[in-house]
Amino acid sequence: MLNLVPNVIKISSATFSNTIKLGRFNIGMDPSGTYGDTRNSGFWNGISPPRDGYTVYTSVIGRKDEPSITCHDDRSLTDWVNSAYQQTFNRVDDAIQYLNIQSGDSICVNYDYPYFPTNGLVLNYDLWFTPSYPKKGSNIYDTSNILSTGSSGSGGVTASIPNSSTYSDNAIYLVGDQTILIPRRESVTSFPNNSNWTFVFSFSISSSSVGLFSLSTPSTAGFSLFVSGDNLYISSDSRDVLLTRLSINTRYLIAMKRDLSVDTKVYISIDGVDVASINTDISNFDNLVFGYATDSKRAAYASDCTIYSIKKYNVALSQVDIYGIIGSITGIYEPGAFFVGYDHVGSTSNVYLFQSGTAFKFTPSRSGTIESGNVYLVDNDYPGVPGVNKVSMAIYSNTGGVPKDVLAYSSTQESPTGTPDWVNFPSFTTEGLIDGSLVVTAGVPIWIAVWTNAPGIIRAYSDIGSTGQSSENNSDETYPNWNVWDSVALRDEKISVYLTVTP
Repeated sequence: MLNLVPNVIKISSATFSNTIKLGRFNIGMDPSGTYGDTRNSGFWNGISPPRDGYTVYTSVIGRKDEPSITCHDDRSLTDWVNSAYQQTFNRVDDAIQYLNIQSGDSICVNYDYPYFPTNGLVLNYDLWFTPSYPKKGSNIYDTSNILSTGSSGSGGVTASIPNSSTYSDNAIYLVGDQTILIPRRESVTSFPNNSNWTFVFSFSISSSSVGLFSLSTPSTAGFSLFVSGDNLYISSDSRDVLLTRLSINTRYLIAMKRDLSVDTKVYISIDGVDVASINTDISNFDNLVFGYATDSKRAAYASDCTIYSIKKYNVALSQVDIYGIIGSITGIYEPGAFFVGYDHVGSTSNVYLFQSGTAFKFTPSRSGTIESGNVYLVDNDYPGVPGVNKVSMAIYSNTGGVPKDVLAYSSTQESPTGTPDWVNFPSFTTEGLIDGSLVVTAGVPIWIAVWTNAPGIIRAYSDIGSTGQSSENNSDETYPNWNVWDSVALRDEKISVYLTVTP
């Protein structure tokens, strides 16, 4: 589930799996490279946009389905569009809007598209992506490949912002009476009781009273999501259900899904963690409205929120798929390396003298390759004496909620100091282990194990973790011999340990 960089491009009026689409341009993001060679597949390698810049793909007469590819910054893109299309634009957003909406033979992208699941995708707005929102105007364009009801072959459902919008930091900020309206289409705006579906959107709030989303009204088989006093509620069937507490100016992803293989309830998660389930009828289809909601008492909540992404599926996504969406959005707004683990200093100092270490379970929200590791320790007996107190680290797979197979282990052994500090492991060894074991996948838990040789007192710093997050190993092997984990005790604890991962 790693990003495919650069993306691949296919010019065709047809649509293809594992792609998104605007006009005749299919943009591929399947990380397994299953598109095949250009001669047989028709897909061409793309070119990554420069930082804060753009790549333009153009269908050229005389070149059968072969794109012309150019890269630009703000100034050169405007000049190029003016020259190629005899325009007189002074602003880059005018040039982008023209290419993606009016030109008919070009598409301008500002990012390589990160991987996210496309199976069953029926609605897709990523407001950071210029083909979906070209940085200006009152229309947002669906890149899901699904044809609009009553259309003559054009794909997608165009959403609108009747009162325009404020666009900044690759997102749309809605204030006052501004809303995003997705017009009624049964295939994309209904939430049926008799079939599977998943609905996700990413947002942040700017105040403690916000109308996030509504579908009709909670008293007519519709539902709404709103924030009151920093608390997020879902309103349906004439009642309001508290989901969780939110923080202002923090990005969240809410997912709602119905999976008939489980039951008929609607399950709701925030950032991949289940927070509630409701057993009610929300099958009504109508206009989807973002930036406005009413509660069960018909009190209205106006917009004061930022919308980053909206997606709807006609299948029930797995938790791994939902984490994949979280990772794709996080990678855009927080590019570069990220952490898996607990990178804060815990409030409690504990002695770790277990004969073969302790492992701690963490679930990556993004996919990538492990580059290094860190654990926060202090040596109280022999600070800084070489070869006395050592520490090692390893990564284990998760099987049945406990660690099992070693995926990688540290190639260095460090002697902690007498002052609490982060001990760094700059690399890991995978020789003879599972192929690709340094790769983590969004939504798939791993265990980070720490083992000290313990001739003296070495302390790690911890906080309370989730249920069964800490596993003790009962093996009597010689330090540091990493083998299949023998879990004898689970505790609700996490120490200050993390991995640095690159997407």
